[in-house]
Amino acid sequence: MRPKQFLSTSPSYSCSYCQIWDATRFVFHDVTSLVNVYGKCGAMEAARKVFGHLSKRNVVTWTSLMSGYVHNSQPEEAIHVFIQMLEHGSYPTNYTI
Repeated sequence: MRPKQFLSTSPSYSCSYCQIWDATRFVFHDVTSLVNVYGKCGAMEAARKVFGHLSKRNVVTWTSLMSGYVHNSQPEEAIHVFIQMLEHGSYPTNYTI
């Protein structure tokens, strides 16, 4: 399968693509999308690792990480990330909440 057959310009991937996320992880140029895909595929450790390597974080990257935790039934961790976001000076948008 060639990458153009399964990559989308939208970060909203269904979990039917989770089986190929490992093969595509280096194709993404938009790190926020990568955090989002890892979260949707249940790979929160990988999502957190990518997020941790970001030199600059904004409300979109924080929200992507929180959404991954919520999607994977880890609301306590999502709340912890929300508090960290506030402590780092980023503030939620309507989408975040």
